[in-house]
Amino acid sequence: MGLTALASWVGLTVAPLAVLTENEFWSDHIRGAAVGLGGLLMLTGFYSEYRGRKAHFAFTYLLLGSNLALAALATSLVRAAFHEQPLVGQGTVALMLGLCAGLYSYARRTQSYWFLVLAAGYAYFGACYLLVQLVLLFPDDTIVLMAPSCYYRCQPCWSCCSSSM
Repeated sequence: MGLTALASWVGLTVAPLAVLTENEFWSDHIRGAAVGLGGLLMLTGFYSEYRGRKAHFAFTYLLLGSNLALAALATSLVRAAFHEQPLVGQGTVALMLGLCAGLYSYARRTQSYWFLVLAAGYAYFGACYLLVQLVLLFPDDTIVLMAPSCYYRCQPCWSCCSSSM
């Protein structure tokens, strides 16, 4: 209850119906508060486990903090894509991948599949954004010319694999 009170104090509501009807995650203030609170909760979880003080709450701190921060960063990434702000998007991806790296190391250390799935999912989202931005840098003619050459270059491998079965 204390974490939800803290979240509401910084301006975040966690009511499921309000998320569906009054989606305020597009507001810069709400996203900033979510990233800040999520990062603070993640640091608190890491610190509490490291120092051994209330380490049993580390899972809760990390789970709530990572979901808050990464969901807010994901909406920032979508907003940057819609408003064609590539530098904001690249900075957001860098922050997102940094948080995912922290979650990945925590998941490996504690053998927690839940944090591994969170890290992999959000890192995949960020990597796909970077791939799309990279593809958009090429002229349209280049993409059209590259696609068939990749297909025909890989086709003999597929015929070898299918004939040996």
